[in-house]
Amino acid sequence: MEKLQTVVAARAVQVISPAIESATTALAKRIEQAVRRGSGGRIHKLRVDVHHGRVVLAGFCSTFYAKQLAQHSAMSLVEGRRLENQIEVW
Repeated sequence: MEKLQTVVAARAVQVISPAIESATTALAKRIEQAVRRGSGGRIHKLRVDVHHGRVVLAGFCSTFYAKQLAQHSAMSLVEGRRLENQIEVW
């Protein structure tokens, strides 16, 4: 029998099976690898979060072009989820 993990949010309790958690972690890693390749490593402190039907890209880069490359690299892998590009240009 699968061991379930309970996540307590501000007003809700969500039960996440290990299989689902493993799949979302694997998806986040695939997206992170694609973004690193597609942007030529131009995104610093890259973080990819997959949760609640969305994928969030976060980190820092020096140009808007690098931010756009990162987003484009992730788009084919989001699997119907909403993509939020929160990468900051500095």
